[in-house]
Amino acid sequence: MTPITAKASLLDLTSAHFEKFASLVCKDCNSEEPGGKIPASWVPPSSVADHTILAKEKLSRSEVLTLAQDETAPIDAVCWSILAWGGMDDANRDHLAKVIDPSWLHLAANIKAGKHDRQSAYSEFERLRTQTAVNSDGNMKSKLLGVAPAYFTKLIFFLMPRNEDSQPGYIMDQWAGCSVNLLAGRQVVRMNYSGTWTRPKRGEPSLAWSHRVCDTNNAANYEDFCRIVEEVAQCIKMLPDEAERLMIAGRRNAKNTWRHYLVEHYKPPESLKGIQ
Repeated sequence: MTPITAKASLLDLTSAHFEKFASLVCKDCNSEEPGGKIPASWVPPSSVADHTILAKEKLSRSEVLTLAQDETAPIDAVCWSILAWGGMDDANRDHLAKVIDPSWLHLAANIKAGKHDRQSAYSEFERLRTQTAVNSDGNMKSKLLGVAPAYFTKLIFFLMPRNEDSQPGYIMDQWAGCSVNLLAGRQVVRMNYSGTWTRPKRGEPSLAWSHRVCDTNNAANYEDFCRIVEEVAQCIKMLPDEAERLMIAGRRNAKNTWRHYLVEHYKPPESLKGIQ
């Protein structure tokens, strides 16, 4: 493990959480799985100029990255393929399909061209979330309707150029956000929480928490998140892309995995715990 001074570290390297994460991840388990949706069948025909170029099967993370770094690939097909890979739900897909203002695609093209660092890219997507324009229904809606931070950071991750002069941004979804918060021992990524009471076949009812990355996160939150991902990677001797992937990967019910551990141990802040 690479030594990092306590003053410089953004992590609690002595915590049981960090030790658990380090013990559960390895390069051999960093295999890829295809993404959530098949672009050709999921992307609305009207959302890309040439629907025939969309993949007719699920794409892996590396395949999406290759597509995004292809200078000849149309930006609309690239962005919608990223969202399909991420498994965006159909309701948010339909919201975005109604956005006719091209600002978000122009921003995506500029990110791909290297005109933004990860903080400015985040700030610009955040700005589009708050701006409105007439959509295809004739209503004034967000210029980035349906695409919250968990999804526009996917666009940032895949679109940013991979070169020595650029620090990539990482995917700040609920699993990576909760992972970073748990490993840092503080609320780096602001999360919205909701609880559901469940009644097991045996024993007492229990409260299960779900988490969602909040719209109030800003570029500073995102930069802290990215720096922690990079430090985690340094400590476990992996590339940041690999470490972030392991924070996200897995099924919540699969035993002896980081996802299972995270579900068991990540709880809302102290102010919410009184309702349990």
